[in-house]
Amino acid sequence: MKLRNLFLLSVIVTLSFAFAACDDGEKKTNPCGNGVLDPTEECDSTNLNEQTCALVVPTRPGGTLACTPTCTFDTVGCTAPSCGNDAREGTEECDGTDLGGETCDDRTGFSGGTLGCTASCTWDTSACDVDCVVEDNFATCNPMGGANECCPNNDMPSTCFSSGDFRACLQTCSVQTDCGWSMECVTNIGNLCYVSFCGKGTAVEDVQAPCTLAGGRSGVCYPAWRAMDESGLCFENGTLEHGDVCPLADAMGIADTDPATQCNNGFCFGATGATEGSCFGKCNPIEVLATGTDACPANSACLNFSSIDLDETNTDGSVNDNFLFREPDMGVCYVWEAGSEFYSCDLLTGDVITGPNPGGPCPDGMTCNYFGLGSLLGFCYDVVATPAVEGATCTITQDAPQACAEGLQCFISDPFNDATGEALACRKICDATVLEGNEACAGLVDADDQPYVCLTTSRFFTADRELPTIGTGLNMETETSPSTLGFCVPPVALAGK
Repeated sequence: MKLRNLFLLSVIVTLSFAFAACDDGEKKTNPCGNGVLDPTEECDSTNLNEQTCALVVPTRPGGTLACTPTCTFDTVGCTAPSCGNDAREGTEECDGTDLGGETCDDRTGFSGGTLGCTASCTWDTSACDVDCVVEDNFATCNPMGGANECCPNNDMPSTCFSSGDFRACLQTCSVQTDCGWSMECVTNIGNLCYVSFCGKGTAVEDVQAPCTLAGGRSGVCYPAWRAMDESGLCFENGTLEHGDVCPLADAMGIADTDPATQCNNGFCFGATGATEGSCFGKCNPIEVLATGTDACPANSACLNFSSIDLDETNTDGSVNDNFLFREPDMGVCYVWEAGSEFYSCDLLTGDVITGPNPGGPCPDGMTCNYFGLGSLLGFCYDVVATPAVEGATCTITQDAPQACAEGLQCFISDPFNDATGEALACRKICDATVLEGNEACAGLVDADDQPYVCLTTSRFFTADRELPTIGTGLNMETETSPSTLGFCVPPVALAGK
C-alpha cells in the first residue's frame, strides 16, 4: 500500500513538470511598438507592412502613411491628388517633372523625342517623334496603309475610316471624354470620334437655334456647306462672353480644353496671323432683317456672312462641290470700337437697323451697301461726295468709298448680254424673289423699251445665267436657296438687235 502511494505520487509529480514545461502560466505576444507585426496589428511603429496611402486610402493617394500608438494606420497625413505638385498621384497620368519613368516610346504611335506633362496632368506628346504617316485628325488617309497610317490623338489610337468616297483618320474612343472639345464618341461607326451635326435631320432642325452634344453639353450651331442644305456643326459652348478676349487656336477635338478659354454662343474672330481675337456672339440675321430689330449687345451689329461661293477649288486643290451655290445664313454680332462704328441696314429701304438713327437713313456721307452677296442685310459705308446715278459706269476699289448713290451698287452691268461680265455700272438693288415686274425695277427699260428684270446674284456668275447646278442625271442638284439680293439689269436683248 505504501509502495503504491509512492508510485502514484511520482506519476503526479512527473506530469506536473511536463505540463509546467508546456505552459509557464502567461501568454507571450509581440507588444505594440516593438516594430514587429502581430497578426492583429495593421502596422507597428515604422513597419507599415509595405502599405502606402494609395493602397489604404485610394481617394487620398498622396502624402505619408503612419502608424498610431495602438498599431492601426494613421491616414491623417494622406492627401488628395493635387495637380501641379510634381508628384504623380491617383488618376494623374503625370505631374510636372514626375513622368513615372515613362518616355515617348511608351505612348502609342511615338518613337523617340521628349515626353512632357500638360498643366492638367495629362501626357504632352507634342515633342515626341511620331511613328506614323498621317498626323492630323480628319486628314485623308490610305485604308490599306496599316496600323501606323494614322497618328494617335489625345493619346488614343486613330484609324483610317472609309465610307464611300470619304477616307479620313479618326480617333478611337470608349467614352465621350476621350474625344475632346466639340466631338462625340460615335458607336455606329465603330467607336470613333466625330463631329456633332445640327439642323435638318437632327433633333433641332433650325440651324439658327442652340444645339446639344452628347452628355448634355450645350452648343451653338454653325451653319455650314450650302444654304440649301440647312445643316451645320454643333460647337460646344465655353464660358467666355461676347467681346471677351479668346485664343484663335482651334480647340475642336482637343481633350481637357478649358471651357474658360472658349466662347459661349459665339465664335472667336481675329486678324490673320494673330494668336488672340474676340468672342463675337451669334445672331439670327434672317430674324433681324424681317423685324428690323437687332438683339446684339451694345457696340456690335448683326451681320450676315452669307455670300456666293466663288472658289472653284478647295484649299487642298480638289474640286469645290459648292462652287457658285449660296453659302448659309451665318449671323455674327460684329464688334466695333468708337471711331470705327459699324451700322447694319436694310438694302431695300436703306434704313438703319443698328445705329444712331434706327429706322432712318445711314449717317451723312454713307449709304447702305451689301456685306455679302447672299443677303439683303447690309451695312452703312462711306460714299463719294458726288455719287453716280443708275446706269453710270463705275469701278470697285478696295477700301475706297462707294461710287453709286443710295439704293444703287456698282456691280456687273449687263449679265445677259455681256458674257465677260467685266463691264460695271451702278445698278439698283432689288428683292430677287420677284424676277419680272419687280417694283424696284419699275421705269427702267433697255434700248428696245424692254423692262429691266431683277436678277439674283446666284445667277450672275453661271455661264448660262441660270441657277447653279452640280452633277448629272439623277445625281444633278440645282440651287434651291438662291440669294434674295438682286440687281435690276437689262433683259436678254431682242433677236437681231
